Amino acid sequence: AEGGHAGAKIALGMVLETGEGFGSPDDMAKAAKLFREGAADGNAQAQCRLGLMYLGGSGVEKNGALARRWLERAKARGSAEAARTLASMDGAGLKE
Repeated sequence: AEGGHAGAKIALGMVLETGEGFGSPDDMAKAAKLFREGAADGNAQAQCRLGLMYLGGSGVEKNGALARRWLERAKARGSAEAARTLASMDGAGLKE
């Protein structure tokens, strides 16, 4: 992951986020950093995970506007999870 391979960064971010393997829930900020890097490179999975982190305030400060922005980008790249989350947000009246 350190060398810059996007898939490895996202996989490590997911391990850190979920606490599986060597990571722990305390590693959420590290996971957010890795997802942010992948999201900036246009990776839909990273965009979705980062949006979910902003939505719940996990590893980052809770921010509905940033959550929606990253989820919209992920949806545009074909993420079904992002589309479902946005539909749930809209159904609940969460605009930001």
